[in-house]
Amino acid sequence: MFAVTRTSQMHCHSLLSAQGRRVLALPFPVQARCVLPSLPLVSDRIRLPCRHVFVQAPRGESPSQQSLKHFDHRLAEQHWAEFWEREQVYRFPEESDAESAQQRFVVDTPPPTVSGSLHMGHIFSYTHADVIARYRRQRGARVLLPMGYDDNGLPTERRALDYYHATVDPSLSAFASASASSALSAQAEADRVEHALLSVLSPVPSKDKASPSPPPASSSSSSSSSSSSSSSSSSSSSSSSSFSSSSSSSCSSTCSFSRAELHRVADTASRAPLKKLARTAISRAGLAELCERLAAHDEHAFAQLWSRLGFSADWSRTYRTSDPRCQRIAQASFVHLLQQGDVDHREAPTLWDGDFQTAVAQAELEDRQMPGAYHHLRFELLAEDGVSRAVAHSNDGLDGAALTFTVATTRPELLPACVAVVVAPDDRRFKHLIGRTALTPGFMAPVPIMASDDVDKEKGTGVVMVCTFGDQQDVKWWHSLKLPLRQVLNPFCKFAEQVHFVAAELSASSMLNSQQMDELPVDGGECPMNMNTFHSLNPDRANELYAQLRGKPVSIARQTLVKLLDTMHLAGDVPVLEKVEPIEHAVKCFERGKKPIEFLTTRQWFVKTQQHQEAMKELCEGLDWKPPVMKRVLDAWINGNKMEWCISRQRFYGVPIPVWYRTNKDGNPVYDDPIIASLDCLPVNPHIDCPPGFDPTQRDQPNGFTAEADVFDTWFTSSMTPLVNAQWDGIQSPSLDLFPANVRPQSHEIIRTWAFYTALKSYLHCKQLPWEKIMISGWVLDPQSQKMSKSVGNIITPTPLLEKYSSDAVRYWASSAQLGVDTRFDEGQIKVGKRLVTKLFNAGKLVRSLVKRSAVDISSPGNIRLLPFDQCVRLETDALIREVTTLHEEYAFAHALQRTEKFFWKAFCDTYLEILKPRFGDAFRNRDELASGAVVLDGVFHDLLVLFAPFTPYIAEELHSWSRPGSIHRNSWPVVSDPLEGPVLVTDLLDHVINFKAIMHQLDTKRKQEEFRESLSFAQVQTHPQSEVLLQYSGVVPEVYMTTRAENVMLSSSEDIPFGSFRIVGK
Repeated sequence: MFAVTRTSQMHCHSLLSAQGRRVLALPFPVQARCVLPSLPLVSDRIRLPCRHVFVQAPRGESPSQQSLKHFDHRLAEQHWAEFWEREQVYRFPEESDAESAQQRFVVDTPPPTVSGSLHMGHIFSYTHADVIARYRRQRGARVLLPMGYDDNGLPTERRALDYYHATVDPSLSAFASASASSALSAQAEADRVEHALLSVLSPVPSKDKASPSPPPASSSSSSSSSSSSSSSSSSSSSSSSSFSSSSSSSCSSTCSFSRAELHRVADTASRAPLKKLARTAISRAGLAELCERLAAHDEHAFAQLWSRLGFSADWSRTYRTSDPRCQRIAQASFVHLLQQGDVDHREAPTLWDGDFQTAVAQAELEDRQMPGAYHHLRFELLAEDGVSRAVAHSNDGLDGAALTFTVATTRPELLPACVAVVVAPDDRRFKHLIGRTALTPGFMAPVPIMASDDVDKEKGTGVVMVCTFGDQQDVKWWHSLKLPLRQVLNPFCKFAEQVHFVAAELSASSMLNSQQMDELPVDGGECPMNMNTFHSLNPDRANELYAQLRGKPVSIARQTLVKLLDTMHLAGDVPVLEKVEPIEHAVKCFERGKKPIEFLTTRQWFVKTQQHQEAMKELCEGLDWKPPVMKRVLDAWINGNKMEWCISRQRFYGVPIPVWYRTNKDGNPVYDDPIIASLDCLPVNPHIDCPPGFDPTQRDQPNGFTAEADVFDTWFTSSMTPLVNAQWDGIQSPSLDLFPANVRPQSHEIIRTWAFYTALKSYLHCKQLPWEKIMISGWVLDPQSQKMSKSVGNIITPTPLLEKYSSDAVRYWASSAQLGVDTRFDEGQIKVGKRLVTKLFNAGKLVRSLVKRSAVDISSPGNIRLLPFDQCVRLETDALIREVTTLHEEYAFAHALQRTEKFFWKAFCDTYLEILKPRFGDAFRNRDELASGAVVLDGVFHDLLVLFAPFTPYIAEELHSWSRPGSIHRNSWPVVSDPLEGPVLVTDLLDHVINFKAIMHQLDTKRKQEEFRESLSFAQVQTHPQSEVLLQYSGVVPEVYMTTRAENVMLSSSEDIPFGSFRIVGK
């Protein structure tokens, strides 16, 4: 007996007639191609391999199982989260043999930044990672899905300062002596800050209503930086299965308030009263303590949300990038790279953010469209005799315009920092200017006119002024042309106070005297600092003009200088400012900042990336991208990256750089001879620990030592996550059982940062890729198609949606999106997921009821003979399993969900269940047919639960528990054999659903007609020959029996009846 489609009926009928077999057309929707053999007749015995052992283990029933009226997702989520935690379902099995190593699957989970609450963008990408991990776990792999928290660096520091309304005063020292006393001092300082915050936000403290005074110095329950870091993982693990909003640890008994009360008030109360008060000044150590406390509070809330979402992490492997182990790994990486010559320390032009007052890396920049303008400024040419002939406001009868040229610039405020003018060497318009000297407008500073192939002749006027520094191209020209340094901006990106112009002497050749040129730096070497004395032909006027800029931010200084230039004229009444041309252009900004980035010359630590560019290209060719199109993002970054990776940050909280400097007799650091911590003593805090051969009394003293003030870039630590997961200690090689990881899931905007930096560090340390595959998720967009981001203020928090629709419904929305594609948030899609969960629950109740009503022992399905109709259903389900497995292997989980969902709704619910229900009715009970239907119904439904389990883990576990022991999330993936050999027939049965529905509708109509009110002695159902077997085993005969009340019902076939139709003849 075969399953055929309408297009192949004639061919198959003639073929099978010759074999003496009947032809069966199935009326349920399956689009897969399936190979069906010559199926035996009903009288033959059919054996299928036993898939499961249907023995219910003693286990506490879930709330939904106790009451089958509806699925209470809140109670079920609580119940199953506790079960998974108790049974350690997601714990990574520790194995060491080679065979087990082949079965392991390690996910390099991105550690979220601890800077507030999570939003739907986080839920989106982390669900993708969890789906892949759950699928692999169901396939029997040893899955490590760790969870980490990126809680060091700028985001955590800024959140703590804003949260506690504090500011850091570096002159305050809680690191006075030994580490124990400094930790005690830091804790007491943090206690006082917390108490002050609570006193302002809630004037009557919860536990000490009478005394508003700060608590005394004591050791609070929040430990020092190192101890609190190490304990956070266990606290996250133990609390991950609880959905309650209990707070983190409370203060010690000596504190007059509860830390739980502090966070409750600080998270919910209006912060308006704080705006009227000055921020509380704290030391660097006090800030570290506050960051640790707040991070522990945030991470506790994160763990609760991840657990509720069903994120199947091994919470025992939780790490924090600020904990001692991660600090050791980061510092060990630094020491190794320094020993290899891949890290250096120098003064150089650095990308600088004035808001945060720190250096940043090129990978942390983003382009933002901002309004600007081309300011067309006239520069004067120095006359051949070395005398300026176009002095402002002079009128000697000469044509002033003939002695000038025009520069179009978007940065006119940097005129005092102009060090040269460049033109294209083949530009005929300006070739005669090369080698001459120009005078800057207003400031009258003599600068050389030079040639450069990098000048774009079509941009602006074709003449470019070089300033130190306006952009990356200025830095390049400064290096290649060996230009002097004139820095006019301070670390706040305001015009410096100490800039001063002095008179410049001119030689007869009209070029600057060599003594008047600023000291030239060696190309690629260090920059001279404090170059604040500049030369001018009219220093009094230059100083007067600069005084109008002194202390002003860049944007205000630009407006001020443009107004001043607009009043100036050259000889012949030629205006200095020709015109202002408004434009809209892309401006480089720090991704966390609000203002354009600047270039300042500062002393920094750099990882040398340029020398490894070609090696990185070759290495990353072996990386498998999902989706492949995302590979071009990394390729473009590697090809376009022109700067070394700056890894030092001028902040107070982060992983310390393990370096000290000797001080000279004046107490100044000697940077040429740093003291590097040894590997065996890591981690170290140079602000607390002393270098070998020194004692605490020599700290910050002449002929003593001083600590490196900077901390690592947070990417320097988070780029080590594959080695963190592999238990690398900085000395021994990482565990081969855990490194390299199998997959890195992440979003596309951090390919150039986290993906590149991780690959780079893995290459520098291990000379191999850190993972086999990289899986890229898109962004979640708001209704206006903007990226959902806390900085934009358009985020949607997940908790209300989880409460309203269930975690499975939210996961369904996230899983429906394809990799690499930005997805607009759609609550309607979550409602669709909710309907799916409800349908699964109702279908599970029906399946359970029908199987129970059959009274068939299905514990040994291999001993039950299947009807051809049921066997075809089983084979079609196997075809679905093979297709979904292939899609998961290709990381196309969105398509896997789509195919499974379509089969469940159309084939299983709308067709097979409807066909099967009459077979279990009281009016027509055949033992063999009941057994066949029960075993296939139970097996197919459970296989569908397994296919849904990676996407909807709670409802899948709930329904699985009704008939099977253990968890559905371990070793449960169906193992199906390859398609059986035999004639290949295409089974596209979706169209037959319409025919079958028409049949059922006709039966229902006939039941109500007058002629069927009386009982018949005989009823004959006539149908097409290919439909005869369909009617025999699909429940139509019992329906006719009940409708006609006939004593006998017979089936017959007739070629003149269309396929899918029938007629009933009675007497």
